Amino acid sequence: MKDKFSQIIQLVKLQHALFALPFTMSSMFLAANGFPGAKTSLLIIIAFMSARSFGMAMNRWIDKDIDAKNPRTEHRLMASGKLGTKELLPYLLMFCLIFGLSCYYLNPLAFKLVPISLFIMVLYPLCKKFTVFAHTVLGLVLAIAPVGAWVAVRNELDIVPALIGLGILFWVNGFDIIYAIQDEDFDKEHSLHSIPSKFGKANSLKIASLLHMVVPFCFYAAGHLYGLGVYFQITIAIISALLVYEHRLVHKGYQKNISLAFFKLNSTISLLFMVGVICEVFL
Repeated sequence: MKDKFSQIIQLVKLQHALFALPFTMSSMFLAANGFPGAKTSLLIIIAFMSARSFGMAMNRWIDKDIDAKNPRTEHRLMASGKLGTKELLPYLLMFCLIFGLSCYYLNPLAFKLVPISLFIMVLYPLCKKFTVFAHTVLGLVLAIAPVGAWVAVRNELDIVPALIGLGILFWVNGFDIIYAIQDEDFDKEHSLHSIPSKFGKANSLKIASLLHMVVPFCFYAAGHLYGLGVYFQITIAIISALLVYEHRLVHKGYQKNISLAFFKLNSTISLLFMVGVICEVFL
């Protein structure tokens, strides 16, 4: 049992929570204009982690046959057969139940939005079989996190978290296109839809650059509407510079720099956003 649980933790890649958790916490602080209290904060974190774990596990399950054919992903637990469907299903149900219960104890609107959130998370791994907009749907998956955190605190929707979510959508869309270049040939061979398989590496990098150009404007607009000041503006400037640096890295040497560009730089961007918000709200 302990070994299987360890496999599940490995499967859902908790370290990748750094892409969206800081944005979720930022939205929570903004919605509360400070700290919303221990109970609300804990429920938001539980809701985020359980939803994210459900989405990642569902992605690995739906993609297991495709992953098994790809040399880059054949080692994954479900693709390699080390973890079976029957062993995964109880954890999928558990993640789903925990997410639903945590939203229920937050407020009525949060609970009403649970089915929509779960639908989007299930939709993403299916998209690559019929549309090049799979990257955009992945962006939407992460974009709903700050919206959900705002709803969890205020029991209402608002333009500020929506703009943060829009920035995340463009950001994730761009870096997922960059990451998907690794599978350009594989996707073509197996009739999978992606921006790189349709437009090639050079054009994909251009598309990702255009998407990332929009990100700082979305974040700035959210901060401006909320009334955030110089700390946040400095943060947005640094994030803009990191996005430029990310594209310089992958243009300079894709295979050599993809790991740095994908995980380290993007997790830094997320953490920096949260630092900017914390400085504005608490200092």
